[in-house]
Amino acid sequence: MRLSARIRYEDNVFIDCHREIFTVRGVNLSLLGLKVKDKALSVCDHEDVVVFIELDEEVSLRGKITRFREDEFVITFNEDPELIASTVGKYLSSRIYKSGMCPFCLKKIENREKYCRRCGMFFDYTKPEIVRFIQEFKVGKIFYDLLVEHPEEIEEKLEEKEEFIGISKGIKNVFNLIRKYATNDYPVLIIGETGTGKELTARAIHERSKRAGKPFVVVNCAAIPENLLESELFGYEKGHLQMPTGER
Repeated sequence: MRLSARIRYEDNVFIDCHREIFTVRGVNLSLLGLKVKDKALSVCDHEDVVVFIELDEEVSLRGKITRFREDEFVITFNEDPELIASTVGKYLSSRIYKSGMCPFCLKKIENREKYCRRCGMFFDYTKPEIVRFIQEFKVGKIFYDLLVEHPEEIEEKLEEKEEFIGISKGIKNVFNLIRKYATNDYPVLIIGETGTGKELTARAIHERSKRAGKPFVVVNCAAIPENLLESELFGYEKGHLQMPTGER
C-alpha cells in the first residue's frame, strides 16, 4: 500500500558508500526513498550510505541500500521527519502542484488542495507529522495492534455502530448537511429508499448535536398500526378516545 507519491527523477545522484563515491542515475523519488539504476553500485557492500541529491538545492541524506533488481537499487531514507519534510517533502509537493494532477488517480488538482478530492491521498508533504505517519505506517502492525493487543476497542466501536464513511461527491454532500443541521434545533426530515442509511444519518446528526448525551430513540413507524401512530409518537390523555386517522 503506497501512501507517498512517487515521481520520476531521472538525474545523476552521488552515493557515498563509506568514502567510496558512486555516480548513478536516478529512476524515481518518493518520501520514503530513491530508486537508482546502475550495476556499479552492486560492489557497494555496505547497507548504510549517504545520498547527495539535487532537489531545490543539493541535499545529503543518510539511507539504507537494498537491491531491487539486478541493476536497480532502492535507497530508503533514514532521517528525521523534520529534515525529510523540509527537503524531499517540499520538493515532491512543489512538483505535484506544478504538474496540476494527482499522482495517484490523475485527477486535476484545484486551488492547491492538500489532498485529492477523488482518492483522498495527500499532496502536501511539507508537514513533519505527515512524514512521520507515512514512515511509521505498517498495515500488518496496525492490524496486529488492533486485533491482538487491543481487541476490546474494536468490540466497543462495533457496538457503537458509528462508522459512516465515503468519498463520493454525493456522500460528501450528505456529510456537509449533517454538519450544517446538527448544530441547530431545526426539525430534519430524511427521506430515501430502504437501505440508503436514513437511520445512520439521523444518528450522526444526533451524535453531533447538543443532545448527544441524551438517548437516541428509534421508532419503526411502519410496524405501528396507522390508528395508533399518533398516540405512540405524541401520547394521549387518559379518558379521551383515540380515533383512527380520518374519522374525526
